[in-house]
Amino acid sequence: MISTGLAAWIVFPLFLLLLFSGTPIFIALLGVGGLGLFLFEGPRAFLMMNIKFFEPLWDFGWLAIPVYIWLGNVFFFSRMGEELYDAFNKWMGWLPGGLGIATTGSDAIFGVINGSSMAACATIAPISYPAMRKAGYTEVIATGINASAGGLASMIPPSVNMIVYANLALVSLGQLFFAGFIPGFLLALFFSAFLFVRGLLTPKSVPRGVSFSWKERIYSLKVIGPVAVIFLGIFGGIYAGIATPSEAGAIGCIFALILSIVKRKLSVAEFLESLVRTGRVSSMLFMIMAGGYVLNYFFFISGLQDAVRTMILGWRAPGFVILLGMWVVLMFLGMILETSAMYMVTVPFFVPVVNALGIEPIAFGIIMILAGEMAQITPPVGVNLFVINAVTGVPVMRVARGAAPYVGILWLMMVLIYFFPKIALWLPGKMW
Repeated sequence: MISTGLAAWIVFPLFLLLLFSGTPIFIALLGVGGLGLFLFEGPRAFLMMNIKFFEPLWDFGWLAIPVYIWLGNVFFFSRMGEELYDAFNKWMGWLPGGLGIATTGSDAIFGVINGSSMAACATIAPISYPAMRKAGYTEVIATGINASAGGLASMIPPSVNMIVYANLALVSLGQLFFAGFIPGFLLALFFSAFLFVRGLLTPKSVPRGVSFSWKERIYSLKVIGPVAVIFLGIFGGIYAGIATPSEAGAIGCIFALILSIVKRKLSVAEFLESLVRTGRVSSMLFMIMAGGYVLNYFFFISGLQDAVRTMILGWRAPGFVILLGMWVVLMFLGMILETSAMYMVTVPFFVPVVNALGIEPIAFGIIMILAGEMAQITPPVGVNLFVINAVTGVPVMRVARGAAPYVGILWLMMVLIYFFPKIALWLPGKMW
């Protein structure tokens, strides 16, 4: 058995080396965790690796991941994004920066019925990007807002990132879902305000859209009905305490399928493709979870968790300074790790520290989701950047340049959540 300090000097540099060498994330997590276990436990490590590798498949809480991913895929193929964008465009498009505001609103509402920012980007961007380019938006601005607004689906529940954090931090997923509503819609408001001001200051690069009649605007609100049905189906049961988030997600999937069939917007081929896509993404995430569980078990038995907690608290720095340090670490890791993997590596270390500092784990969870949003729009691994690149053909670094201003807004929201945690905690406190 080796010392905790030596384990840290072996494991962390090796982990970074594997990542920068292009090794798949789950192999890096599993390999480094397995090596650490072998150094501490010898041959018994292989038994523990087997147990921990399959642990995510035994936990009912992880079932929410494929449920909400499938829900997002059903709505992707049912083309509800077109109706959402049409409604927001008719109501908001005439404002300064109106088409960008319409994109933000569409992504925010789509986030209520979808758990993946990638699905939000893939659904809204093909509709909004051509409209913005036709109106005179630069490609940098048009792609930047699509990549950033797509991240709202991570904050506005249901959210796959919330499922990952809640299971790792052992907090209520239902409470975390409701904690995301106010911060999520505040973010959408901040994004929209930024676009409005930008439209006033530089109308040529962020021009107004076309104005529509009141009759057209009111008719466009027909999309509210299906969204309301799905929203109540998912969150009504969670709020009342009669359904778990996984069960509520299954109810939402049933409603979504019924609506898609009634509106004749989901063919048999598209239904099957939605299952295939859900299986692919869910398999990828579960492999990351499996590798992460092995690595986290090594963190636990090696004493690294306690050592890091003791070291950070020993600095006796103010809580906000420690939180800023965590945020900087998350910002760096978000550039090289997929969001779920970033949570697997950091949550076991950060949550014991914030508990000792007296920070509410649910509020800290919202800060972690904000960090995940930031990771999705920062190169070189930001997944939203690549989705927008695939949809529009605009180079990834130009998309990242357009998304850069919204990173500052995410920083602002992090500060607000720390100093005013009721923004996140008020709504969960009203649950039954």
